[in-house]
Amino acid sequence: KSLKQLSGVNAVIQKGIAAADSVFSVIDLSPEKNLGQITHARLEGDIRVSNLNFQYDGSDELALREVNFQAKPGQVIALVGRSGSGKSTLASLLARFYDYHDGSISVDGQEIKDYDLYDYRSQVGIVTQAVTLFNDTVAANIAYGLKRSGRRRQEFSLDQVVGILDLGGLLARAPGTLSGGERQR
Repeated sequence: KSLKQLSGVNAVIQKGIAAADSVFSVIDLSPEKNLGQITHARLEGDIRVSNLNFQYDGSDELALREVNFQAKPGQVIALVGRSGSGKSTLASLLARFYDYHDGSISVDGQEIKDYDLYDYRSQVGIVTQAVTLFNDTVAANIAYGLKRSGRRRQEFSLDQVVGILDLGGLLARAPGTLSGGERQR
């Protein structure tokens, strides 16, 4: 029994070392450049991408080549393409997770690099394919998401959470496990 317990301790130690390595790699990251100074109470969402090229550091090939499109406020667009065609890269550039050097991305007529990074990101939402929910109620997950959206000190009422459930088409659904699309919404 003691030998089994000892081997279990080793597994826990190895997981701890892997977790610590991950944490220290985040701590060691350089701070993001925030050279923008423009803030807005609410962006309208008129997005224009013009002649955008993007290449990852260390790569010889362009991940995006001459991308051009416009999305007007309230308009729904879809990024469609085979795996590796740059859809996630474009979404990451729109959220300013990467800096581009060739071409232009503007929102409401202003180059996104000119916006204060944190103000801009507080108004941008990305729903990835890998959705993480906490083992709690849907309402608690929504309230957590609202708090993480840049409104950290604000408390949210049940009416506000119910309104969001209604917007996401989740208000009238039967209780149970959420589908992938419902989790994203």
